[in-house]
Amino acid sequence: MKVLVTGGAGFIGCNLTRALASLGHRVMVVDNLSRSGSERNLRALVEQGSAAELVTFRSVDVRDSASMAAILVEPGDPYDAVVHLAGQTTVTESVTDPLYAASAWTAPQPATSCLSTPTASRSRSRCGI
Repeated sequence: MKVLVTGGAGFIGCNLTRALASLGHRVMVVDNLSRSGSERNLRALVEQGSAAELVTFRSVDVRDSASMAAILVEPGDPYDAVVHLAGQTTVTESVTDPLYAASAWTAPQPATSCLSTPTASRSRSRCGI
């Protein structure tokens, strides 16, 4: 099975990716690495032995609909599943900068991938997933 995991370098995404790869599934991890610890998680994924060959990574903010659409239609086998785990992980960031947190609903921003479900859904729909 070929699976796309958004937020795949986060805590839950990293563990899901590791489990999928250990079962022999090919996994594309999409993450913007904006959260502390995500780069460490990614390194652990790509250094996990034979399963590492099944994991590929793209540094993309899921709010970038053009980049997401390009990933979804890359040549080769289509994705069998998309697991959308990208998001803002702390309430404190929403409280500190609520306008920035909400901006993900309407326009791409250069940093944290938060509240990105609308963009991910639009990209999947356009690509027939």
